[in-house]
Amino acid sequence: MRLAFVKLSLGTSPARYLDTVAVEVFIFDDTRLDELMYARLGTLANQVAGLPVGWTPPQNPDGTIDRAALEAEVIARVQASIVCPEDIDYAPDGAPVKNRWDHTLKSQVPPAPAAMAGWGAVPVEYVALGSDPDG
Repeated sequence: MRLAFVKLSLGTSPARYLDTVAVEVFIFDDTRLDELMYARLGTLANQVAGLPVGWTPPQNPDGTIDRAALEAEVIARVQASIVCPEDIDYAPDGAPVKNRWDHTLKSQVPPAPAAMAGWGAVPVEYVALGSDPDG
């Protein structure tokens, strides 16, 4: 996932917050994230969550990860299963959805993992903790 975030120019250190029930969550607060990026991230998360037990990334003859082959595999998996924003009904009940970002995640097939959520801005009731996810 870190490689994907670097490729998407999101960096590797999301901001840390406490949510409304004091659970620590990690958030990329980035205005460059549009509905298509949410669709890509949701599909990528689906693909990672669906990897079979024991899956290993492609390797070079010396045993290191073949990053080019891994990137090609990830791109192929995402392209094969993504539901693009132009194919999503943003007014399923006749009225526009209130949260297009989260609706995009939930419109992926299967829906993005429940641990993922999207908003137009960080919820005001969340408490900022910092940006180092390891400390």
